[in-house]
Amino acid sequence: MERYDKLERVGEGTYGVVYKALDRVTGAVVALKKIRLEQLYLWQMLSGIHYCHARRVLHRDLKPQNLLIERASNQLKLADFGLARAFGIPVRAYTHEEIDELFKIFMVMGTPDEHCWPGVRELPDWKETFPKWRPRPLQEIAPTLDPLGLDLLSRMLVYDPAQRVTAREALTHPYFADLQALLQAPPRLG
Repeated sequence: MERYDKLERVGEGTYGVVYKALDRVTGAVVALKKIRLEQLYLWQMLSGIHYCHARRVLHRDLKPQNLLIERASNQLKLADFGLARAFGIPVRAYTHEEIDELFKIFMVMGTPDEHCWPGVRELPDWKETFPKWRPRPLQEIAPTLDPLGLDLLSRMLVYDPAQRVTAREALTHPYFADLQALLQAPPRLG
């Protein structure tokens, strides 16, 4: 950021604040966007998940405690791969803690059925005795998320893996359009 002198605030968008700035090296007037950290962290988390999946590794324990953030650089790293497995390797029976987590998912997304996940009843760990919850609207779960964010979230929270957006696909979702543009050279203003 030492390369740029902020001249004035141009506006504020969904993902951050835009400033008119002078590039000290080239003398060009550019637009700088200060991105809100939650979008940057989601991008980095999805990039890490994509990296793992491209190497056929499932993390299996993503939660806030397993995301390390280096404050100086705002760099996010996935941590604690203790439950990680290669694709296709059988896993042990679920623990009580994992069942509790599964039920928390059911309470938000609704208990899966053949309509939202064809073949779910044939899965080896499926129990007809699972409590039956109805899905909650995502706007209720994430009230501050804009329509593009809700669309991305709805594509990520899909039971049927064949229908769920991949990490790689999620990285190209329009929700990240501003961030993708930021990762390229700053655009010139007028």
